Amino acid sequence: MDADERGKLQIMPKASTSSSLSHRVSSAMLWNSALFPVKLGLALGSGMVLTRVLNKHDFAQYILIASVAALIGTYVDLGMERSVSRFTPEIEVSAGRAGLKKFFAQLFGIKLLFILPVIVAFTLAPDFFIRILALGEDGPILLWGIALLVILGVVADVFVQFLYTHFKQIATNLLDIVASIVQPLLVTGAALLTTGVVGVVAAMVFSSALLDGLAAWRARALVNQIPLRDGALPHRLWQRFAHVSALNFIVTATAALGEPGFAALILTGTKQLTAVAVLAVGYRFTQYFLRFLVAPLTGIQTPLFARLYAENKMDQVRAAYSTLTKFFVFMLTPCGIVLGLLAPRLIPFLFTETYEQSAIIAIILIVFLFGETLTSIPQSMLIVFQSSRAVLWSRLITLLIIPLLLWLAPSWGAVGAAIALGAPRFGARVYATLYTARHYGIQFPFGFLLRVSAAAGLAALPMLLARDLDWWWLGGATALFGILFLSLFKLFGGFDASEKERLKTLNLPRKELFLKWL
Repeated sequence: MDADERGKLQIMPKASTSSSLSHRVSSAMLWNSALFPVKLGLALGSGMVLTRVLNKHDFAQYILIASVAALIGTYVDLGMERSVSRFTPEIEVSAGRAGLKKFFAQLFGIKLLFILPVIVAFTLAPDFFIRILALGEDGPILLWGIALLVILGVVADVFVQFLYTHFKQIATNLLDIVASIVQPLLVTGAALLTTGVVGVVAAMVFSSALLDGLAAWRARALVNQIPLRDGALPHRLWQRFAHVSALNFIVTATAALGEPGFAALILTGTKQLTAVAVLAVGYRFTQYFLRFLVAPLTGIQTPLFARLYAENKMDQVRAAYSTLTKFFVFMLTPCGIVLGLLAPRLIPFLFTETYEQSAIIAIILIVFLFGETLTSIPQSMLIVFQSSRAVLWSRLITLLIIPLLLWLAPSWGAVGAAIALGAPRFGARVYATLYTARHYGIQFPFGFLLRVSAAAGLAALPMLLARDLDWWWLGGATALFGILFLSLFKLFGGFDASEKERLKTLNLPRKELFLKWL
């Protein structure tokens, strides 16, 4: 890392003391962990009801509409949403409350300007979009539902990113819970009342508007707590913001290709609309549990690395990478094995036997998406370091999704789509990890991964033997897995001494008992 690279971020605000930052991070992790089970239960319950109430065609259409709205929202955002957390601390220091208000006003003006062409296109050529999206007789209403979801998505996401910069995990999780309660209840209610896809989309629009209002309220309350300062916006703010946004756009735009929305368009275009539903159930099943497992670190990585890098504390950056990656390895490796063994029994039980093929989708995605998450942290680090070329190359790898989808989806359907989505995503993160290791001196914890994998693999043997037996046997084998894994992990060496010392600095519940066991 040369002096010019360090200089790029020297104007960022100095963080508080290391102990204060550690306390804020650990508190944010605790609130993320405490509140996410509620969101997981509501999302899972809503999915179970929808797959039972809606037939495969209607469920696929609902998934397609939600996915297309998210896909459009990603591309008109141009990476601006994720760049908010990078610059708002700097704006607070230089211009205070007034500077933040001016920044958000200009930002929303720019975002709305980029949404305008979408609205114009929907207005001038509605029949074209209704046909390619297979919206049917209710096409005009559903098309405007998509437009409203795109517009409403502008507000909440930006304000949530701002709340993340102050580690306001209580506020962001409560916003998520409100959204997770209201939207599933409204969507499920609309489905139960047999209002069809139109009613379901109307429920999504209403709940999105409610979330916008709540997010704006919480963000405004936070802004009003920031002191007034005499000063202008930082030097060359929008030029630097555009640069970081471009990097983030490369990430988000290519990542969007790896979401079911793009695959749903390909499957719909090849007359496989029901395959959209099969893919969605397998993908959502995997994401439900993956998000639950990584919930403690939601909204923490970028602000943490940005503050440490701004102070040129590269040793602490490497230590933070090591700790966060080991957390992912410890959580994701055993849970991925368990989830893969349970999927063939659990998915038909939760989502009806008509989605039995979704279990294959889930197993494929568990391998690729869990692997992607294990190697995901260097991607955030490279964006903070403004290593544009490395970010560009890592994201170019994900463009392989396009030819793979066009090759595999027409003949292999949802299974081919799952392989096409997962493999390039994992490959891109592996490249970012290798580049960061070479240029910034991080070390992936292969030894720790081997210990965890060995313990998890041996502990899974009873589950493998009981996978076709009654639920009582399978449930007992799953409980036994937890006991065996923890015992074997400790037997194989457990956490390193340095990690045990680092755990002592975190504000975790029952920390003394955990450290005693280690």
